[in-house]
Amino acid sequence: MLAMVFLVATVAVAHGAEEVIRHKEVTLPFISNRTAIWIAAQLMLNFAALILGAPIFVVICEYIGWKRRDPRYERLAKEVTKVTAVAYSFTALTGGFFPYC
Repeated sequence: MLAMVFLVATVAVAHGAEEVIRHKEVTLPFISNRTAIWIAAQLMLNFAALILGAPIFVVICEYIGWKRRDPRYERLAKEVTKVTAVAYSFTALTGGFFPYC
């Protein structure tokens, strides 16, 4: 029953989406739209790579700090975690530029 309701709702939404909304073309000064998309994609991929690679780096720092009893590694792990939170926000922000380019 739930699948039937979902199917009917999906068909109704798809039927209503047949109207194509035309937006005014946006042109950016000094660079083309392709270049703007390339810059946004490259920034997003760089921040996403940092987000994906940082957790294993934090775990390794925590382990080294625990083994050597060195608080510098603990502090490094905390700082990298803070940077990761900011990079996550920048990833969402740069990913949001795609519809506008």
